[in-house]
Amino acid sequence: MDGKIGLLVNAVALYWGVRRLVFDHTSNRRAVSSLDRMIGDNWKRRKAAGLVDTIQAHESGELLFNGKATTVAGLKRRLGKR
Repeated sequence: MDGKIGLLVNAVALYWGVRRLVFDHTSNRRAVSSLDRMIGDNWKRRKAAGLVDTIQAHESGELLFNGKATTVAGLKRRLGKR
């Protein structure tokens, strides 16, 4: 054995499972509100944990990475490390 591990995915079951999940969470106003709240809460937790980066580009040409001024080269350096 060469140490490699394989994973077999049933594409049809995956498709229908995801389709059903999306349908269940978008079929009525209450479900959509619940999904929106869950996404918002997850975003806030990830941002608080430092797992979310923000990039802002202003019309003036100023670039901000997580609220701090940067350049295109600076963005490439920071994002290239990931």
